[in-house]
Amino acid sequence: MSFPFFPRALIAEPRFFALLALLAWAPVPLGSNRTWAWALLACGVFLLLALFFLRHGAVPPPVAARWPLTLLLIWLAWLACYLLPLPLGVIDLVSPATAMVYRYALGSSPSSWHTLSLDPGASLDAWLRSACYVGIFYLLVVQLNRRERRRGLAVALVAVGGLEAVLGLADFFTGNIHTFVPKPAWRVDLSGSFVNRNHFAGFMELALPMTVALLFAKSEFGRDHSGWKAAIRTLSRFLLGTGALWVGLLLIMATALILSGSRGGVFALVLAFALGFFLLIMRGGEHRELRWLPVLLAVAVGALLWTGSGPLGKKLSEIGLENNRDLIRQVSWNIVKDYPLIGTGPGSFRSVFPLYKDRELGARFYDHAHNDYLEVWVEQGIVGLGLLTAAVGSLLLAMVRGLRHRRDPLYRSLLFGSLVACLSLSAHALVDFNWQIPANAAWFFALLALGVSCAQGREAD
Repeated sequence: MSFPFFPRALIAEPRFFALLALLAWAPVPLGSNRTWAWALLACGVFLLLALFFLRHGAVPPPVAARWPLTLLLIWLAWLACYLLPLPLGVIDLVSPATAMVYRYALGSSPSSWHTLSLDPGASLDAWLRSACYVGIFYLLVVQLNRRERRRGLAVALVAVGGLEAVLGLADFFTGNIHTFVPKPAWRVDLSGSFVNRNHFAGFMELALPMTVALLFAKSEFGRDHSGWKAAIRTLSRFLLGTGALWVGLLLIMATALILSGSRGGVFALVLAFALGFFLLIMRGGEHRELRWLPVLLAVAVGALLWTGSGPLGKKLSEIGLENNRDLIRQVSWNIVKDYPLIGTGPGSFRSVFPLYKDRELGARFYDHAHNDYLEVWVEQGIVGLGLLTAAVGSLLLAMVRGLRHRRDPLYRSLLFGSLVACLSLSAHALVDFNWQIPANAAWFFALLALGVSCAQGREAD
């Protein structure tokens, strides 16, 4: 048996437990969006990778993950190419705009050597972060081979998500007068331990669907009961068990998400849930999870009534009044036109953007495009964007196929939660930069690993 909040057997597995602890820690120091914080996360992951290889060697991943993992490794190799010194003549062949910068801005001669990246230091940082995420994916996809491990990962995310929501609500309702995690003084919105409310919303987009997944996995719900006495007994077991805990956490997370005022986060999550339930309907057969719809709708309505839509309503009324993000994207497209094939180098957006910045944006500093796909294109070109989207897309397709065929209630529920979470953050990436936040990116890759492991794992695992 297990504790209500964590499978007891995982505590006796130190390496796997250490990885869960690293993931649980990642959101705490401002979403690990500081150099020391993401470096700590990366060092921990690389150490666990070394220990795993020393003990087990190179364990092949499940079949469904082999092609995506190969694409991710090719993607890492591609990012490493940006750090290699090359003759200016070679750079001129593959990226004339990059060669022009070196030739006219730095006065470089044809015999000089430079990197494809216009900011090699930032590219090295970006490669290390990317390698950390791929390392998390590999460690999980080869170790999520038992039920308690798969459930343990989901429970860990839900526990951290619940604590984040409580932290955010506590700060919000006390006027942020005693922020538990030090943040800039001008940040007064609901953002938990994250600096930005949209990135807090991104983390809620990952945690909330997994809470729904654990709710779906409740075995007593959805059975056919004859008579009101049986129904009362079922309801009593539900309220006295962990089911009530999941519903309570859902209400808290939904409230925190709404009060964050993140339009993109709310819309992306609603869209992802709608697509998830559509896939459940299309799979045919038993629709046991659909019986939870009244509960989920009640939680959503309850959260809206409790908050009165709050900051979200205010942000909705301001649609069309904010032009900066549109201008940033327009400028980013201008960069893409000059560097379409290979980009300016991973992590170099903040260095290149000022060269193209429109005067309408003023003197403010912008380090992200507010569109993750566009930013990857700017930095890594169509090659890097194609490799990354092909890897992630193939994993999502494997999860969709698994959702159609799985019969085990736990695996089907975890598949649903993982798929909705990943789809939500992928949709939110069109208007924000959650993938640039290490905590959110790490958990995104963790849920990809969980989803594909549940899609292919044996029912008896």
